Amino acid sequence: MDSHEDHPDCRPFGKKKHILLQRPPMTFFHGIDSANMIGFLAGALTTVSFLPQIVKVLKTRDTRSLSVSMYGLFTLGVFLWLVYGWIVHSPPVIFYNALTFLLSAALLAAKIRWH
Repeated sequence: MDSHEDHPDCRPFGKKKHILLQRPPMTFFHGIDSANMIGFLAGALTTVSFLPQIVKVLKTRDTRSLSVSMYGLFTLGVFLWLVYGWIVHSPPVIFYNALTFLLSAALLAAKIRWH
């Protein structure tokens, strides 16, 4: 009698191979796959978007319009994305969430200090 777990749809979670991992990734730029390149581009754009707000806060020290609860939750969420990137070994997720965590934590600290 065959074990129920031998059926492909009934294998434990850890033994199934994700469908996206079954095909080799397209590569360019000396071996960096296209998914990571998109990740690096997306991370660069979203991380750089913080710079104008940081510059404005540092110049004016005006944090009245910043929500401490929004930046607190956002900073925690970015930290969790950083942990996730570490777990799944995703360089763009690790790199840009580390940078975004530092930037959002700096804005949160400025809000708490200068409010």
